[in-house]
Amino acid sequence: MLKAPQNLFATAYDGSVRSDWQTVEGADGYILQFYNADEPEKCIKTRYAQNNSKLILGFRNGRKYLVRVKAFSYRDGKEVYGELSQPAEFTPMCHHLKAQNVITMNKGETSQIVWECRNKVPAVTFECDDSNVATVTKGGQVTAVSDGMAEIKLTADDGQTFTVKIIVGRDMSRYPATARIMLCGDIMCSLEHQRKAALRSLDLQTHSERLKIRSAQPIIL
Repeated sequence: MLKAPQNLFATAYDGSVRSDWQTVEGADGYILQFYNADEPEKCIKTRYAQNNSKLILGFRNGRKYLVRVKAFSYRDGKEVYGELSQPAEFTPMCHHLKAQNVITMNKGETSQIVWECRNKVPAVTFECDDSNVATVTKGGQVTAVSDGMAEIKLTADDGQTFTVKIIVGRDMSRYPATARIMLCGDIMCSLEHQRKAALRSLDLQTHSERLKIRSAQPIIL
């Protein structure tokens, strides 16, 4: 049986984690298993990796997780699994002030700006550049006044800033597409497809900057 990978280390980022471990002799690939820290026996996510390092998206900032990894090899066309590693704990965190990039509303609607920094909700002030389009309260609640676009600037006590774009009256039904796909965080697919993608060194997360998705053109998967 393949040995358990040693020296597993998890480096947490904003909504993501990179796992690194020592290479296992005889391994054809690796399988990462993720758990909520308060439910260490319940696997919530499984991903394949070809090498001994993998960046995975789709985690919630401020929540504690565990990751374990095991090696596998092919024998008679089937995967033979090795022992699981010891778990590594991580907590995703955004180290800068952030909120929604864009909020789309119709006239008369309200929406809440949600902001964070280092897994906390810091004190901020709000400033809207066009109160004829939208207004914002001290608590970050936005009210759409009339059609148009505006920007709301958040400023933290330490000087960090973030700008939220407000779009009022945007007609999302003007596109003729019969279906729309929104890709958020980690892209999931069957384990079989993950395995095949890992063998070919395919990983959308490393090539996402090359993708330009236009809302007017439907994507068929």
